[in-house]
Amino acid sequence: MLYKPRNIEAIQWDCHNLKEIKRFLPVNKIERSLENGYLFIHTPKGFLLIPPQNFIIKLKEFEVSTCTQESFHAVYQEANEYE
Repeated sequence: MLYKPRNIEAIQWDCHNLKEIKRFLPVNKIERSLENGYLFIHTPKGFLLIPPQNFIIKLKEFEVSTCTQESFHAVYQEANEYE
């Protein structure tokens, strides 16, 4: 999905959408911790630890970031693909 104010692509980790996240991300090493539901993403710049309900944001071709659900909704709103 696209979100405003700056058009970004993001997906929320809900502990049940690992296949969808693997299709969404440009990295090929993603692991899930079964104990606490955290997602580990290996990126060219290091590791990202994604707690459940956090958003994963595509920044550039091979760059990703994470954001809490509260912060994400305070900054971004869903945008139409054609806006």
